[in-house]
Amino acid sequence: MNSPLAQPTPAEEASVPPHVAAPPRRALVVDTLADSVVILLVLTILQRGAGFVRGMLFCRWLTPEELGEWEMCFSFLMLAAPAAIFSLPGAFGRYLEFFRVRGQYRLFFRRTGYTVAILAAIVSSVVAYCAPQFSQFVFGRDDQVILIHALSMTLVLVIGYNYTVDLFTALRMQRVSSLLQVVNTGLFAVLGIGLLLAWPSGALSVVIAYGGAAAGTLLVAVPYMWHAWQAAPHVEQPIAHASFWHKLIPYALSLWATNWLANLFAIVDRYMIIHWSDMDADTALNAVGQYHAARLIPLLLIQFAGLLGTMLLPHLTHDWEAGRMQTVSRRLNLFLKTLGLAVFAFGVAVLLTAPVLFEIFFHGKYAVGLTLLPLTVGYCLWNSLGCVARTYLCCDERVSLVSVAYGVGLAVNVGLNLVLLTRLGLIGAVWSALAGNVATLALLFVLSYVRGLTPDRGAILVSLLPAACCGGLVTALPVAVAVLGVTLFTGWILSAQEKRELLALLASYRQRLIRGRKPVTTEG
Repeated sequence: MNSPLAQPTPAEEASVPPHVAAPPRRALVVDTLADSVVILLVLTILQRGAGFVRGMLFCRWLTPEELGEWEMCFSFLMLAAPAAIFSLPGAFGRYLEFFRVRGQYRLFFRRTGYTVAILAAIVSSVVAYCAPQFSQFVFGRDDQVILIHALSMTLVLVIGYNYTVDLFTALRMQRVSSLLQVVNTGLFAVLGIGLLLAWPSGALSVVIAYGGAAAGTLLVAVPYMWHAWQAAPHVEQPIAHASFWHKLIPYALSLWATNWLANLFAIVDRYMIIHWSDMDADTALNAVGQYHAARLIPLLLIQFAGLLGTMLLPHLTHDWEAGRMQTVSRRLNLFLKTLGLAVFAFGVAVLLTAPVLFEIFFHGKYAVGLTLLPLTVGYCLWNSLGCVARTYLCCDERVSLVSVAYGVGLAVNVGLNLVLLTRLGLIGAVWSALAGNVATLALLFVLSYVRGLTPDRGAILVSLLPAACCGGLVTALPVAVAVLGVTLFTGWILSAQEKRELLALLASYRQRLIRGRKPVTTEG
């Protein structure tokens, strides 16, 4: 049996629809699934390392109120960017390969690019025109018009950046996609730190830096986009607009609803702190700043898992379109188990080092955030698993079921916030978010099993581990020791075959590192 992370065999590749036109002279260089994971892991360490240093400096230099303003700005961009363009780039991972192998990549790029640009311009103009109303919505007061104008311009640049990253991820060029994300993070760190030192205007400086980083990354992406355009197979007869959009729009709209719910689910607790709690605007922004500090490190897990799920989807789709359904189940279950073990180990490490981090690096300004950390670590681990678990339903073109899962989680989150926020304050919002994440992940598993994903005992056991982090080190450390023993000496989590496959994969990369081989393969 082939490893779930290995490249498909020639016999398996033969089942993929052939190119309509002969491949161009300079074919695109794509990455295998295993190589994509390695590239993503290495570059993500660099990217998130720079982002973490940047985040710590922001926490040191900004007051809790200013940090709360930036958190609300970022939450708005996360919600508005995909919503403004109906999550159209999110469909690339599922359908770009469909059009590319039929020689219609250039047509796909033109039509989606024009559409995204027009939608982004319209939404940005509306935000700028209605600045006082959006200021009230985002910050709970209407006197932040200048900050909203900066957000409106940044929104266009962020949409362009997201479009480009999704495009290269769908092309299975993870090295380019990850490179662009590293460049973006590096530019944001340099511009953000530079502006706060030279022009300390709080959240406004950070928003301008965020938009500048997106603009700089787009410039870096231009030569790669030109090469992808030149290298793509091409046919002269384009597909009719009706047929083209009929293929994309149902999936994109379902994904838009899912992303809207998922992003709203991710930020609703902060918005309810601003609008539903009994706190005044300044006190509420201070609470959001404390919450931001508690989420700063655990959020790295969600960001990595989101990238991993986006990267994984085109590879699973490649197998799905070829009829290799069992390969999809094996790959996804192995990813869930390895990811679950990795993020749990990371969560335990965070709990071990957090007291020193908060006291020394944050100057003790975020003591409330430190008390919230075990709960934020726990629910971020569950959220991370959900980012990967939902890829099966995306392959199955049942994105509406993903929307159902996030809709239920959102309802749980909001419902509990209505009860707990006014009674318990900030910790009530955190408990509500935790319950919503548990409900979402459980429903994603159930719906995936109903649609044909093979149940795996190890994946289910790993999905329970975040509960140990919620109790702090008292529960997390003993469970970590027990899980290590169970993983190494039994087959409850990883089977003997999976252990051999992972060891063989590590050995192959060790040899390639020694020999200096580049971990990419030419598409054939």
